[in-house]
Amino acid sequence: MCYRCFKAACTCVCDLVSRVDNQTPVTILQHPRERNHPIGTVRFARLGLSRVEVMVHWPHHGPAPVVATLPPGTALLYPEGEGEILPPDAQPPHLLVLDGTWHHARKLFQAHPTLATMPRFALPGEHRSRYRIRREPAEHCLSTIEAITIALKTIEPHTPGFDELLGAFDRMIDKQEAYIRRREPRRKKCYEHVNPRPA
Repeated sequence: MCYRCFKAACTCVCDLVSRVDNQTPVTILQHPRERNHPIGTVRFARLGLSRVEVMVHWPHHGPAPVVATLPPGTALLYPEGEGEILPPDAQPPHLLVLDGTWHHARKLFQAHPTLATMPRFALPGEHRSRYRIRREPAEHCLSTIEAITIALKTIEPHTPGFDELLGAFDRMIDKQEAYIRRREPRRKKCYEHVNPRPA
């Protein structure tokens, strides 16, 4: 186990990620069920962004204290319900992102009435997720690191490094797929040994 990216050592991503000096601080409100997911993408935000905070919170515990401390004008990146497309000239002082499955993100949103009063934005343009190792509800649904990176590229078009961060994400997926391919023959062989096919 790598205790920096919290992945198995054979799929460690630490050497893939370069630091990005993002100017817009990002707070990620994470559902606990997502915290230890082996292919969760918040680890890329932690490794790759210089200004990021991750808060893990159970929705049934009520509002998380960190939400009350966010500066006025904080933009919530949340595509459901009423909201605007994030404009290229947007300059929010802070970005808030919910991390979890769509079901868990809704639970987090519902647990924080304050979120409904924040400026709420969806990503501009049409995007297709690169996250092919994890099933999404629809093609336009993005992973957390993809959503954050696209939002920051829109807000900070002159900040370097966002494309490289997504490139590291791509290489993680390639690495994970290669690992899966190496293991599949062994699993099949073990299964056939226990349950031999009839002649």
